[in-house]
Order: sequence, then C-alpha cells, then structure tokens
Amino acid sequence: MKKILILIGFFAFITTSCDPMEDTYSELKASGEIDQSSVISGDLTYELTSDDFADFDTSSEEDIYETFNAFTSIEDAEIKIAPLLADVLSLKAKGVNALVNVKYVETGNIDDEDLAKVINSTTHELQDEDYPSFETLSNALTPSENIIDVLESIDELKTTQEGDVVKIVYNQFVEEPNGITTAYTFADEDYDLVITELAGDADLADEIGNLSYGNFNRYTGVTGWDNDELLKAFNVVLKNNFPSAKLEQVFIVTVETYGPTSTETFYLKHNNSGDYEYASQVKVTDYTFVDEDYDTVIAELSSDTDLADEIGNLSYGNFNRYTGDSGWDNDELLKAFNAFLKVKYPSTAVTDRYSITVETYGPTTTETFLVELTATGDYAYAAPVSFEETTLPDTEVITELYLYNGADWELKSLDNIYILTSADYDLMGNPGPGQYDNFSDSVSPENYLPAFLSSKYPYAQIEDSMFVIYKYYFGGSAGTPNRGTQFVFDGNSWSAPKSTLKFTYNGDKWQPNNATDYEFISEDYDLVATGLADNDDLTDEVGNLSYGNFNRYSGATGWDDSEILLALDAVLKVRFPDTAAGGRYSVTVETYGPSSTETFLVELGEDGNYNYVTE
Repeated sequence: MKKILILIGFFAFITTSCDPMEDTYSELKASGEIDQSSVISGDLTYELTSDDFADFDTSSEEDIYETFNAFTSIEDAEIKIAPLLADVLSLKAKGVNALVNVKYVETGNIDDEDLAKVINSTTHELQDEDYPSFETLSNALTPSENIIDVLESIDELKTTQEGDVVKIVYNQFVEEPNGITTAYTFADEDYDLVITELAGDADLADEIGNLSYGNFNRYTGVTGWDNDELLKAFNVVLKNNFPSAKLEQVFIVTVETYGPTSTETFYLKHNNSGDYEYASQVKVTDYTFVDEDYDTVIAELSSDTDLADEIGNLSYGNFNRYTGDSGWDNDELLKAFNAFLKVKYPSTAVTDRYSITVETYGPTTTETFLVELTATGDYAYAAPVSFEETTLPDTEVITELYLYNGADWELKSLDNIYILTSADYDLMGNPGPGQYDNFSDSVSPENYLPAFLSSKYPYAQIEDSMFVIYKYYFGGSAGTPNRGTQFVFDGNSWSAPKSTLKFTYNGDKWQPNNATDYEFISEDYDLVATGLADNDDLTDEVGNLSYGNFNRYSGATGWDDSEILLALDAVLKVRFPDTAAGGRYSVTVETYGPSSTETFLVELGEDGNYNYVTE
C-alpha cells in the first residue's frame, strides 16, 4: 500500500495528457493493485491554457473565449471543460475529482456582436499630416474641428469595409486655441518666392529687381518698398508657408531690410477673405487732458452728490490724488473719464481704447490711464495688450472607437469597455506594464488593473462592470494580441468574477459537480415533518422523523428515494428561497440503515421543484 500512496501523490499534480507516470499506472492496474473502478482520494487540478480557449470556438475571428480567456457563464464553462478533461487528463479513476479555476463574463453586460467588433478592431493613430492645422498649430485637433471629417480625408481609411470598427488615437487641445500668434522670420528662399510670385506685377518691377540682395529696400525711390507693397510680399509667403492658418490668426513677421534698421517686424492678421492685412494691436488713441476737459468733467458730474467735494476741487485744473474728501480714487477717476470721453468721442467703437494722461496733485504731477469702451456702452480700465508669440493650450490623447456603416463614420459608444492607452500603461509603472505597454505571464493584469480602475473610476457603484482590453505578450508567433478581463466593483474594490469548478469522473466521463454542499441540521427534520404533514402517503415516515434521521430500511416507516426527494425539496425551498432554476445542491442527511449518512445531488427544475441529477 505504501507504493500506492506515493503514486497518488504524483497524481495530484497531473495537469496534462503528457503523463510520465502513465506506464507505472498501467502496470499497477494490470497487476490488480488498483483498477479503473477504484475510488482515489485527493483532487487533481488543471489550469486552462490560451490554446484551450482558442479551441472552444473554431471560428476565425477572436471571440470572448480567446480575448477574455473566460466563459459566458458557469454553465457554459461546465459544458466546455468536461469533454476537454477527457483529452488532457490521463487518470480516469471512478470518483476522482478535477478542479479547474475559471473566469467568467457576467451575462447581460454587453452585446456579443459589439464586443467582437471591439476585439477585432484595428488601430489608426493620426499622423502629423492628418491634422488640418498642423502647419499653423500643432499635431492636435481643436475642439471645433470634427474628427469625422478628418477620418474621411485619410487615404489609409478609405479601404475600410462596412461594419468594420477602427480604434482611433489622436491628440486634441483641451480648449480652443483662440488668438493664436505665430512668430516667423523670412528665410532666403522666401525672398526668392516673392520674386517668382510677383514677377508679373508691373507696379513692382523695380522693387522685385532689387530683391536679389536678400532684403527689402526701405528708402524712398523706385526700388524702395512701402508698407502696401510689403503687404503683397507678406501675402505671398504666408499663404505658401501656412495654408491652414486660422481666421484672425496673427503672425509676427520679421524681415531683413536696407534702411534705417537692418530688420523690421510687422504684425499680420489672417482675415475673412483669406488674405493677410496689417494687424493693429488694438486701436489706441493717445489723449492728454487740456484745461477745458476738466471743465467738461465738472459740468457732466455736477449732479453726482458723491463727488461734490472732488468736483469742487477740480477748479485747480488737476485731480487730487491724495486721500481726503477732495481726493479722487481710481473708481471716481473712471467716472470722470466716462463723462469726458462720451462727450469728446461719441462715435467710439466697442474695444477702442484711449490712453489718457491727466495732471494730478499727488506723488506725481501726471498719470496715464488705459481705458476701453465695453459692450455695455461704458468705459472700463484695460490691461495693456501686446503681440507676443502665444503658448498653445495643453493637449490630451483621445482613444475612441468608430464604426464605418458603409457611407459614414459613427462614434461607437461602449460605456463599459475600456481600452488601455500608452499613458495608462505608464501610470501602472515601469518596470511593470509601462515598460513595454503590455501584460505578460510575469506582469499579470490582475495585479495592476484593480488599482488602476479604482483610481480611474473613484465614484463606481456596486455591481458596476468594466471590460478592460489590453495587450498581452505571449511571445513567438502568438505575438502581442488583444486580450481582456471583466472586472466588477463590489463596493470596495474591483475584481474579476471567478470560480473553482469541480468535475468528477463517473467511470465513463467527466461530469460537472459544482453543487452547493449542504448538511441537514436537527431543525431540518422538523421542517420536513411540518412541510409534509398533509401528505397522507407519508404519515408513517413523517411520524418516524422524531429520531432525527431517515429510516432507509423497507417497511412502513422507511423512506425510499422518491420520498427522500420530497423531503429535500421541502427543506431547500425554505433554506435557499432565491435559488434560480439549474441551481444544484449536494445534500447530506443522517440515515438509519446500511450507512449512517447519505448524500444526494439535486437540481432545481424550471417547474420550481427539485429533481435528482442523473447524468
């Protein structure tokens, strides 16, 4: 017997059909020491492989089995795994158990067709040339630019077939880059471009001829360029070099000159007609108060009782800036500027500005203030404005799924599917997923993704589920395909639904044996007595239950299998009222008979009653 026990120890680790102990086992069986009907204690274990999942569905497209290495339900797993064990486990002794760890995708969370399209989607990452504003802005879309329009213009995507889903990865500004100002300095070839493009302009013949020196002559004379002529040259170069300039975009253009200075800088704005015009920073009118203007303020504000002392002091021809009853603070000065400007410049346009210098009695003898006419019709203080090269807004990486319906692209909204991005892998660490932007045997997704999901979805609710799609490195010809795991939030953390399934060999085949174990307690015999009290056919049997067991001998008080089933049905419906059809229980009861206990395997039927499992 010692030899047999050692052999059993080895069997406990058998997990594949490649069994080095098979010959020894055959010899022992032939010698009669064990046989196929022997019941061997101890459970085998088997770990499912990616190849197993691929074999569960023989279609060419990857499906839920291959991508998630999971099953659609426990029942699905039982159906798929039982015949597999016959091929991969060589030990088939009656009564031996095999344990298999499985993950499963909870039903009702996602449409299988949608999931298949996501799994089989290709990826297109927008290139620099795909962005409409690349030359003038950056390799990013503005919020006002439509990604659908961009997709329709990409040659690589024009061969997409109807029903295909493509994962699009692109950059987008987090806000509209309004008021973009770009600095640009003429290069040598720009002067040559002006010569070529304006060669037919007879009004510029002399100027063009002189441009071979690589600068613009700014002295007066036949070869000199005035501002209007320069504007023609700027239009040529900017339209050529920045064909996608935004409306109202400003360019700070610096050119070499022959004149009082060796270079000059000009501000050009892209206008509604697609041309460039000189851009004034803002229309600012300089104005210095004269004596009469102080009188105008006195006249216009004489009825303002809050300014009585200040107005009375204004006869000195200045604004008192010291504190005190007659002192003018900035808010009071703004009233004076409003009163004066509305009289002096009644036709001022909104946003026009005035730089007003007034005489003061205070720390200085004069002060200058910048005010701007607002849309309300009143003037307000304005901050100085200058044209400087602007900094673009931040960008973010967007990953979205788009379905091609045969004519147009549609955004595929799948709320409970998340596809990891390169930035996501980086967040999870290097070394780790961020090292190669994938998972592998040594970098398990279940060691990283629960914490990642907790961080990404801090307000998740109980039973929320998320299908996470990621890259998984297998090596060799298998490469790094898409794989995934479903995670469910339990209120505290995210985890993948999983179970350990048990299969028992019945002497002919492997059978699922995943019933819930339940052992009768003393109160259960009372439940049977109560529940079956009205069954006249069981009067004697019920009366004998006071002993706290089932009499299994024949006779008036003996319980046969059909009667035992009624007793099990009565108890299980009370103990487990929420069991769904198909739910199984392995129920152990005390008996008076050949053995002191017996175990029965039952399943709840669609009719709401329990039946023995006979398969």
